[in-house]
Amino acid sequence: MKPVGPARDGIEETDWVLVIRRKNTDSPEDQQVYYTFPNLKTEWSTKDLYKKHPTLPDHWMYHGGTDNIIVFSNGEKLKPSTVEDALGMITLSLPDRPFVRAGKGTVIKAQTVKIYQDVIDSMNREPKPIAQRI
Repeated sequence: MKPVGPARDGIEETDWVLVIRRKNTDSPEDQQVYYTFPNLKTEWSTKDLYKKHPTLPDHWMYHGGTDNIIVFSNGEKLKPSTVEDALGMITLSLPDRPFVRAGKGTVIKAQTVKIYQDVIDSMNREPKPIAQRI
């Protein structure tokens, strides 16, 4: 484990990152990461953050990741800031300006955009976190 260093972007000064150091070994089973990626030099960071366990010496608690990427069980990855940015652009219809709908109930986008053009322009000029607008 290596200390992360100065606090930054949600990473605390008390966090540690798991680093696998390369050993001189002929057995690929000992360090799979260096067998899979032979071009890695002396050490490889897992980018996983840990904290020292508060009551158990020499034990660690997983605390998150340095890259803030979520990996789903199917292998797909998601960067939370992408979703957070999109959520920040959501607005609800105003009671005095309902969305224009076709006979089958679908939104007629072009007409609705015209009605909400001032709101759209305002959001594009000054995007705000979603919590501030609800």
